[in-house]
Order: sequence, then C-alpha cells, then structure tokens
Amino acid sequence: MKSNQKLSILFCLFKAKATKDGKAPIYVRVTIEGLEDEISLGKKMHPDDWCSKTKKVTAPGMEGKLINIAIDQTRTALTSQFMVLQSQFESITPTMLKNVFKGKPVEDKPDACKQALKKEQTLLEAFDEHIEKFELMVGRGMRSDNTLRHWRKLKRHVTAFIKYQYKCSDLKFPQLSGLFAEELYDYLTLHKPKPLAEVSARKDVKSTRQIVRSVSKRISLPETLWKVSSALVGKWRLSRWNSSRSSASTERRCT
Repeated sequence: MKSNQKLSILFCLFKAKATKDGKAPIYVRVTIEGLEDEISLGKKMHPDDWCSKTKKVTAPGMEGKLINIAIDQTRTALTSQFMVLQSQFESITPTMLKNVFKGKPVEDKPDACKQALKKEQTLLEAFDEHIEKFELMVGRGMRSDNTLRHWRKLKRHVTAFIKYQYKCSDLKFPQLSGLFAEELYDYLTLHKPKPLAEVSARKDVKSTRQIVRSVSKRISLPETLWKVSSALVGKWRLSRWNSSRSSASTERRCT
C-alpha cells in the first residue's frame, strides 16, 4: 500500500491575526492534491523582518536564527512523516499529516470547534492567503509582479469598500449577501474617491468573485451569492453595446 500523492509545504505570515505590536503568527500551509490544512508554528514575526520569497526571517539576532531553525526542522519533520504515511496509506489528507505531526492519531476525528472557526474565515483573511500564495509563485517566476500588485491593490479597494458600506473592518463569509457584488461594483464606479472605469470595476468584481469561489470549495456558501456579479457583467456588456449602437447611429445621421 503506497501513495503517489505530492506534498507542498508553505510557510507564511498570517497578517490578518497580527497583534498590537505588529507581529504576525507564522503558519505552515500543508497542501496535498489540492486539499490543504494549516499548522501554527507557535512563532511570531514582524512583516518587515520576513522575506516573502525565501519564507524565512531576515532580522539579525538570535530570535531570527531560532525561528529559521524551527522552520527548517518543521519542514524536515513534515516531509519525513509524509513519507511514512505514504508507505501505510493509499490516500493521505493534510489533516492526517497534521495529526501525526502533533502526536495525535492519524484518523483523529475533526474538532467541531475548529471546523466552526474555519467556517468563520473573513474575506480579507482569504485575500491574505491568496496573496501569500501568489508571492511564492512570483518568487518562482510563475506569475508576474504586475499581477501581484493588482491583487494587493484590489485588497485595498475591498477594504475601503467594507469600511464605507458596512462600517466595519472585515466581513465573515456567512455575512456576505447576494448584493455584495453589486454594492462593490457601485462603490468602485460611483462612490470611490477616485471612481474606476467600468471595465476596471468589472475586473475587480470578477477577481473578488475568484477569492470567494476558492473559499466556497472548503466551506458551505450560498450558491446565489455571486450570481448577481454575472448579471452585472451582462448589464455592463448590454450598456456598452447600446452605447456603441447609439454612437454608430449618430454617425450615420451626421453623414
């Protein structure tokens, strides 16, 4: 009995959980065949002292050295334990590897409280996760810096929108309604201090929908949540077509 699955180990700062001193906890994201789980390293570091490309601490001193040693040891331990599980099981999940790493039974039943917390993930936390992954792909030459800048800029737009529309700093996914996409589109084109062109706003809505859909694969979200964004796209296209048609008609009358 041997598994041929592939393991991916990614260390990242969970900036959304930064404390008052600015330090963010370091997490290990374990991915196996598209499924993922997270393990806290039990360490914190300021984003200014963290290299997003190497996923290591850059700050001088003993604290930084000890954290980097812990990162290397954790990577080695997870890789070794994954190889052992490969020899014992045909199919391995990130949770199984996490359980073994923490000294729990391999088939430990999921903690209901932890599952509930996972469902309470916020929209901006999902943006942070996506950007962290994208930073790694940029470091490996798989994506461009320009696209990374787009995602960071989009997060700022969404953050400003949430503060404007909902008068809060973030939204949990169960709080998202079917009107969210339409409200976001209206904010970007009408209420933003420097409104975006329709084509740019449409692109931002589409990209935000991509974030929501990636999370919906892990938690249960209403299917109707982002149908309105498709309607917006159709509405935008119809408006553009009517505008072009009107311009063409005017030109014919002038000639």
